Amino acid sequence: MKEPWYLDEYTGYAGPDRGIPSCLDPSSQLVTWPKPELAPRLVVIDDTGNGFRRVPALFPPCRAESLVIYKVHRPLTRGDLWKRVEGASSGSSSGENLVVVVSVNDLRTLPEVNISSGLSWERTARELLSQIRLNPYLEHLGRCRNLLVVLDTDEVFIYHSGPRPLARLVFDPKRWEGGFRTETKRSVVGWTNAFTAALAAQIYRNEGRLENLHEAAKAGLVAARRMLVAGYRGTSPSIRIPLENVFNLSDQSIFKLGDTSILKGKVTCDSFASVVVPASTSLPDPDPDYWRILETRTRNIRMRVAESLVRKGRHPVMEEVPELKIGGLSTSDRSEIESFSAVRKLLWEYLNGEDQQPLSIAVFGAPGAGKSFGVKQIAQSIGISKEAIGALNLSQLGPTEGLNSAFHRIRDIGLAGEVPLFFFDEFDSRNLDWLKLFLAPMQDGEFEDRGVNYHLGRCILVFAGGTSTTFEAFAERQEECKAQKLPDFISRLRGFINIMGPNPRRLADEGAAADPCKRESVNEQGKTAQDSAAENEESGAQTRSTAGTSAFQKTPAEMVADALGAELNDPGYVIRRAKLWRTLIMKAPQTPELRHNATR
Repeated sequence: MKEPWYLDEYTGYAGPDRGIPSCLDPSSQLVTWPKPELAPRLVVIDDTGNGFRRVPALFPPCRAESLVIYKVHRPLTRGDLWKRVEGASSGSSSGENLVVVVSVNDLRTLPEVNISSGLSWERTARELLSQIRLNPYLEHLGRCRNLLVVLDTDEVFIYHSGPRPLARLVFDPKRWEGGFRTETKRSVVGWTNAFTAALAAQIYRNEGRLENLHEAAKAGLVAARRMLVAGYRGTSPSIRIPLENVFNLSDQSIFKLGDTSILKGKVTCDSFASVVVPASTSLPDPDPDYWRILETRTRNIRMRVAESLVRKGRHPVMEEVPELKIGGLSTSDRSEIESFSAVRKLLWEYLNGEDQQPLSIAVFGAPGAGKSFGVKQIAQSIGISKEAIGALNLSQLGPTEGLNSAFHRIRDIGLAGEVPLFFFDEFDSRNLDWLKLFLAPMQDGEFEDRGVNYHLGRCILVFAGGTSTTFEAFAERQEECKAQKLPDFISRLRGFINIMGPNPRRLADEGAAADPCKRESVNEQGKTAQDSAAENEESGAQTRSTAGTSAFQKTPAEMVADALGAELNDPGYVIRRAKLWRTLIMKAPQTPELRHNATR
């Protein structure tokens, strides 16, 4: 079988030089419909904004009881077709029979609409709900009884208006927005049509009932992903979509075509979870209570989930919780997911942009939280090689000792054709005296050595805090540290990450000491503390103390109690702690007696 075709570059659509396309001329009779009394029970309309919406003579006949699935494109909610569909549906059980499908990208193009992208499912969902309910520019969409907003092939936001509005999120817990497309490195035109077709088919199988619209949306996402993988078949001009692979949801043969390694598993409806989105009552602040799906899913069973993670390393409910995985980095904590996602996006845009000045970011966390580990995983995931990553611990140096040598090393890596990423660990030591030495490199990309100015070139400077565990705690000192140029330093940062690590938030806020259950002791790749210490020694970084074997004397019940502690209301901390106990059990050297004690 020949290799499938995929989209290499999208250049848009082109119409006739003048006039309207012949297919939109009613006299051409290219489009014919049955008599009104024979109008179908289900009507699917794909309005691409190419003029069809302005020719009423071509509109399909709809009875009051007809179910209409209307896929709209920008400009939204305009034209005679929208008025016709909205008016017809309003006379049928308050619009119960109208399902509107729209891409989130069409909403984001509106300057009056503010919806984030790729930070966390919770943030995007709350912002969508707030915008649809409260933004006057989306008033017509907000009145739709059944509205589906599609976010690539990874998520669908469903909103039911009416006396008791309800919002639901269908999402892939293991990927972010655009994650599947990035993973497969595939692009096709028409995947939203595949989504809509599978959605319509599932609704039709349910005899038009819409109470389980989220299940139909899952089928739509599966079809959209299958089309991305299947591509097109045949040779020009007879290129076709392999419908048998896209829409036969029980057939797994598609995963035997071409490069199967890109998928890392089957794509079925089980790949997606769904959750009800809490109501938003404020447009400026759509997420005042900082909603977390992790908290929603584990609210009444948190102790059982923690115990299962310690004993078995898994719990079914965690399959329905968002998880960010980048290389060996794994986190289910929303705050960490958003921080890592934002910095990953920032680094990717820098690498693929043309900015010639250095990119400066900061990372904060308690000792052992995994600050350098997390950033390195992000860097390597977007193409920065291990050889281009360096580190220098400033707490071990004199006032200016070694700093210029680090700048020269950064410069040399850049001259070799790579974009270097360099860590300055404990940059906030020595009463912030280091900060003023970084201002010129951060702002102008230059440094002075023995009276000669050198240009750093494109590079990423990462400042890892040693005394401040959060950016907020670091920034609080601006007024008292003006002489050290703290406000100027902060103004040059493009982003920051707060890494909570295994410590509870209250201890992280207080600057807790190293913990026996540290993320650096045994990381997700199974690397022991001794391995990490050796690597740190090679890079010149300071080696921290490691956990002793006394940590393994605990039983699972004691480990769960430790995981819960006084932080039962902080699900992110509970899950981090339980996962790390499990990692310590499985990866660290143990006697048979200890392993038996830990798993019994």
